[in-house]
Amino acid sequence: MKQCSLTLSLLLLPAFIGLPLQFSSGLLRAAETAVSSATPVATATAGMSPTATPTPEPPSVRWVGVHKWGEEQRGINDIYAQRGDDIWVDVINFKDWVKSLEEKKKKPENSEIRDLILYLDHIALKGVSPIYWHERTWSIGGVPPVETTDTTVGFSLVRNENSKEGWSHVLNQPVFTRKTIVSVGFANGEEMPSELTPDKNTGKKDQQFYLTVIPKFRTAFGLILILGALIAFLALARHTDIIRDWD
Repeated sequence: MKQCSLTLSLLLLPAFIGLPLQFSSGLLRAAETAVSSATPVATATAGMSPTATPTPEPPSVRWVGVHKWGEEQRGINDIYAQRGDDIWVDVINFKDWVKSLEEKKKKPENSEIRDLILYLDHIALKGVSPIYWHERTWSIGGVPPVETTDTTVGFSLVRNENSKEGWSHVLNQPVFTRKTIVSVGFANGEEMPSELTPDKNTGKKDQQFYLTVIPKFRTAFGLILILGALIAFLALARHTDIIRDWD
């Protein structure tokens, strides 16, 4: 009987010894599974790229308006101006444009804001220089953020000795108004790209700049004076001897 009990104990001993080993092995496999499942997440997190840096605004002339009543008139799509008026233009990233001219070896010796001149329909109006300017900046989110500089430059549409030739080309069409491309540049012929073009079609209403060539009010007033003088002359000719031949 004792021999049978001893034999039974020897048979059950491996089973009792294997049970803890199987339990430990199961725990190890569970831990390995947890680590393995966490690894792709960690890898994906480590491989995530930061927020893409926005593309900087290209240098250009963006907006235009009339300066009257002591302030800049903004928020108007159709701009009408004539000689003698003061206008303003918004120049985006002026320094970047000057830097690009330097890289192309086209930068003039004097290349500050005060050295700009007005361009109308790609015609340089030498002598039409800034009368004031101010700037503001804003940032576009990103890593790192991109800054944009907007410089507002004011011009007076005056005719002087330097601008006379340019005005003669701009005003050579006998029309009341004409759509005009507005830009700025330097006297050496370098003109900044402009978004104020009459043929631009972006799917939304763009600003249009209309230059008054023949002022309607002045023209109408002049015609009335001429017509009145003609009527007075005909009346005098009929009822008086003003044109009678006395020979």
